[in-house]
Amino acid sequence: MDVSVVDTDGQAWRAHDRYSGVYVRRATNPGVSADVEVRVLRLDPGAEIASHIHAGSAETIYIVKGDALLLLSGGEQRCSAGSCIHAPAAQIHALRNAGTGDLEIIAIFTPALPGR
Repeated sequence: MDVSVVDTDGQAWRAHDRYSGVYVRRATNPGVSADVEVRVLRLDPGAEIASHIHAGSAETIYIVKGDALLLLSGGEQRCSAGSCIHAPAAQIHALRNAGTGDLEIIAIFTPALPGR
């Protein structure tokens, strides 16, 4: 496989297809590798990625900017810029922008999400 470079700053933000106030940029080219998928996401103040699971993929989230509330079946955890979160495959999780400004995260899925 060849090295792949993606200019995320050169992409327009795309509205997420399920979550209001959430915008996405792809940081990996679709179909290049089944091993990993990387996305940059921006959440408006108060926006939330509702409870969900990735049955066959783990998700690692790095908070680039802002304040977040991580919601798990066992409770809540406040996180801020510099925090790194790991949700194993099939772990229910949600993320809300708990700050007054934009929340920006990098989401890494291993392996890549199927059918995307």
